[in-house]
Amino acid sequence: MHGCKFPRWIGFLSVALAFILGLSAGILHIIRRPPEIVVVYRSGWIQDIRIPQDCILCEDASVEPFTNTGYAQEIHHVPSGTTFVFIPAGQFLMGSDGDEIGHESDEEPKHRVTITHPFYLAKHEVTMGQWQSQYGEGDHREMSVPQSDASKSEDESAIPLEVHWDEAWDFCQRYRLRLPSEAEWEYACRAGTTSSYCFGDDQDDLSDYAWYGEDSSVPPHQVCSKTPNAWGLFDMHGNVAEWCFDSYASDYSTSRGDGRAVTDHGISPRLCFVIRGGARHSCATSCRSASRGCEYRWSGAGFRPAFTVEQ
Repeated sequence: MHGCKFPRWIGFLSVALAFILGLSAGILHIIRRPPEIVVVYRSGWIQDIRIPQDCILCEDASVEPFTNTGYAQEIHHVPSGTTFVFIPAGQFLMGSDGDEIGHESDEEPKHRVTITHPFYLAKHEVTMGQWQSQYGEGDHREMSVPQSDASKSEDESAIPLEVHWDEAWDFCQRYRLRLPSEAEWEYACRAGTTSSYCFGDDQDDLSDYAWYGEDSSVPPHQVCSKTPNAWGLFDMHGNVAEWCFDSYASDYSTSRGDGRAVTDHGISPRLCFVIRGGARHSCATSCRSASRGCEYRWSGAGFRPAFTVEQ
């Protein structure tokens, strides 16, 4: 029996469509984790705290202080070995205008975004120790991970990982997590602020929150070694740049007002994905909350997973 032969272009189209549908499924069909209720007894008082599935309460963690959801402010996701911080739903102004020092045209127009659902975002970037504990020492995916000459005074297992976008996405999908949208990332980075950085506009204070301005040969630094932002997130500025789910556009004319990722810029064999936060070798203005970048097959960015929860 002779098999049916199809034109070669049908195969290419199928791959492209599968890629786009796969991206869309990661953010448009969000898997929300139903919560479990735990009763906590501390110092003579009792408190009910909602905890997402597959998670445990971090030591001394309490109910998130922003809204009345009852979720824990900080939890540990057991399967992935990741500690997460609660991010409330809300509104913010995304981008920057010409009055901000370091402003770039791809940060326009400044626009209001509504984050419609609360979510959890990793407290810090995924570390080399996490990656190795989940994939094992011999996994082929370690091939793209640079063998860092991390400072001998730092614990290499706590050094943030730098990988390709698809490797970051693979890690997230393995544990039913996802990458944050670009809007979610900036919203969490700002933590309620409207300034250039999560702490204000004064660049002189940036060194308290970020590793930046270093020589390109300097390896990443240990996570959580600087001051966190007001929502308890570390290293949102500097150290390693971070992958977002969105494909890059040169401005915000196609952005959505609900915080969802923008992935519909057409089929491209070299789709460029958004990176945020700047890195240890970036200048101060490239570490701003609104600063944007993009890369494709670049192994110089880290990532922090996210997941959405029921309200």
